[in-house]
Amino acid sequence: EGGGGETGDPKDAQKGVMDELEGRSSYMKQVNADRATFGPMIQDLAPQIEAFRPQETKQVEAFVAEVDRRLGRLSDERMVLKGFASWPEKKLEMLREVAARTAELHKLRASIDSESDSWSGKNSIGEELQQVIDKFDAYQPAVEWYLRSADDLRRQYSQYQIPFEFSLLKDLTVASVALAKYAMTMVLTAYDRLKELQEQGDPRAPKAQVEGLLQQGLKFSFRCHQFAGGFDDEANGLFARVHDALSDVIALNHQLDE
Repeated sequence: EGGGGETGDPKDAQKGVMDELEGRSSYMKQVNADRATFGPMIQDLAPQIEAFRPQETKQVEAFVAEVDRRLGRLSDERMVLKGFASWPEKKLEMLREVAARTAELHKLRASIDSESDSWSGKNSIGEELQQVIDKFDAYQPAVEWYLRSADDLRRQYSQYQIPFEFSLLKDLTVASVALAKYAMTMVLTAYDRLKELQEQGDPRAPKAQVEGLLQQGLKFSFRCHQFAGGFDDEANGLFARVHDALSDVIALNHQLDE
C-alpha cells in the first residue's frame, strides 16, 4: 500500500482532468455556458474599456464599479474571459488598481482625522496621545511606500492614459502637521491643568506624568515635522510652547528633588 495518503482510483483522477480539458466537467460546462450567455455583453464591454479615457479618478472609480457589476455575474471571471482574445485584461487591471489605490489614500487620510468616525474617544490625555501615535505609526509607512513608488506608478498608469491623484500624496504628508497640532494642544492642556493645581497648592499635581506627556508630545511632533518637511506658523508656535512648558516642568521637578 502507498504511504502518500492518496484516496480513490488514479484513473478517476485522470479522467477528471481530461473532463476539465475537454469541457465535460460541471465547472467547465458552467464556464462555457457563461461564455455563450454573456458573450455579447463581454464583446460590447471590451471596446468600451479600450476606448475609455478618463480625465479624473472619480470617473475611473465609477467606470470600474460598473464594469465589476457586470462581470460579477460570471461564475469565474478569469476563466470565462480567457475565451475572448480581444479582452483588455491589462488595462482593466490598471483601472481597478487606480480605483483601489485612490480609495486607500482617502482611507489613509481619514485614519488620521481626529474628527472622523474611525477615531474613538479616550478617557485620558495619555491614552488619546497614544492613539494619535499609533495612528501615525500605521499611516506613515503606507504613505512612504507611495512616495517611493510614485514614479513607477506614474509610468504604469500613463501607458494606459489613466489619471491618478498624485497630489494626494502631498496632502497626506501635510496632514501629519494637523496631527502634530492636535497632539501638542493636548499635552499643553495637561500642562495648563498642572499649573492650575500648583496655584491652588494641590499636592496631587501630577508633575512627573505631565513631564512625560510633554516629552512624548514633543518627540512625536518632531517626527511629524520631519515627515511633512516642515511646520506652518501655528505648529511652530505650539512646538515652542511645548518646549517651554517641558523646560518649566523639568525645572520644577528638579527643585522638588533638591
